[in-house]
Amino acid sequence: MELLPIIRSNLNKSAESYRSAEPYPHIVIDNFLPVSVLETVIEAFPRPDSDIWNERIKEAYQVKLASNNVDGAPPPIRDLMYQLNSATVLKSLETLTGEGPLISDPFFDGGGLHQIERGGHLSIHSDFAKPRHLPIFRRLNLIIYLNKDWKEDFGGSLELWSRDGKEKVKSVLPIANRAVIFTTDTTSFHGHPEPVNCPPNMSRRSLALYYYSVQPPARAHNGTTTRWRLNSGNQDADARVKVASFLWRVSGKIGNIASRMETKNQETKKPLH
Repeated sequence: MELLPIIRSNLNKSAESYRSAEPYPHIVIDNFLPVSVLETVIEAFPRPDSDIWNERIKEAYQVKLASNNVDGAPPPIRDLMYQLNSATVLKSLETLTGEGPLISDPFFDGGGLHQIERGGHLSIHSDFAKPRHLPIFRRLNLIIYLNKDWKEDFGGSLELWSRDGKEKVKSVLPIANRAVIFTTDTTSFHGHPEPVNCPPNMSRRSLALYYYSVQPPARAHNGTTTRWRLNSGNQDADARVKVASFLWRVSGKIGNIASRMETKNQETKKPLH
């Protein structure tokens, strides 16, 4: 069974429903991959102790494993990711979303393989606007979940929040073979702020691909970093973020005061002529 025709068929959905979705343009597609491909990818997905995880993130905002080393991924995953970066998929995404012309990212910056173990979380945020290595703008996210037998009380549902970042509008359970595509900009707030509560022998696994264009979206910032949102449901994380922000501001003010004092001292030490 050829993979690309199946993906192209699944992307041949209603452009109108995608673009009118709330809180921002998106679509949820079940049975995204052929079952045979899905099973092979799930079987090949690296365990948490694998060397492929080049990011083991433990921060106030997020606790997860990530790897953009798609070249080093098991062949079933590597081949799938390459095909999802193909011209065929780009054209289908352009038709569905109205975004484009789209550019795929061969570096998988911020994307690739993601895994969140029990207790991990991802605070509500809007994504970075520009990758670190190319002068282009992020326009779309494509996430494919790989979690068989995932139950709602395990948590980890993808939450789509209002444009002002004040309330949750929609939750998407991360079950196996479910894909989520959404337009990303400075107000496309999303995440799963509550710690994952799956059994210790399970984890929340996904593949993530980001698509770009040379033109910025209507709502855009010029940053290469993620914009995190406070009051996202994870009170411990929010408290740590507030403390870190406060200390950052204080250290900045202290640095400015020290700089002015040093300048003043230098001026008073100038020799008289």
